[in-house]
Amino acid sequence: CVLDKHAQAAPPGTLLTASSDGIDVATGQGVLRILQLQFPGGKPLSCADILHAKRDKLMPGTLLQTAC
Repeated sequence: CVLDKHAQAAPPGTLLTASSDGIDVATGQGVLRILQLQFPGGKPLSCADILHAKRDKLMPGTLLQTAC
């Protein structure tokens, strides 16, 4: 879901916050809150589960990139 169309100016793809409530990422039109993630070949995981395993990779200010 898009949270705020008037969010702080951060480049699209910038991780803003990460908590058990969700992972907030800047977009070109606001902030997107991610509630679940699914890695290739895996099952969907809640943000709480992702944070337990990957907290060091989900630091605010991190620019998320595509795997293409």
